[in-house]
Amino acid sequence: MSDLEIHKMLVISTGHVSKETAKLLEGEAFEDSHELPLTFTWGDYGWLIYAQADPQEPEGFPADLQACMDFSKKHGCQWLRLDCDGEPADGLKYFGDW
Repeated sequence: MSDLEIHKMLVISTGHVSKETAKLLEGEAFEDSHELPLTFTWGDYGWLIYAQADPQEPEGFPADLQACMDFSKKHGCQWLRLDCDGEPADGLKYFGDW
């Protein structure tokens, strides 16, 4: 049997990103040209984000999203799922259930 590639994913609350960052993740704020990491919409529940990506425009990259990605990397995860049903994580700013 061949070696299987397995990736870890951290699931935390969407409340760890601001409404402004959520709009970027939804693609609603095109005028704010940010190079976001590989991101997929997770239905109506949130987003799946490749956490190992480094921002291509670090000066304009949302700090709240970077903090979530760094938190995911710190816990050995390649993927970050921001989920409206996810638990808040200690150590990350929480913007609330917007």
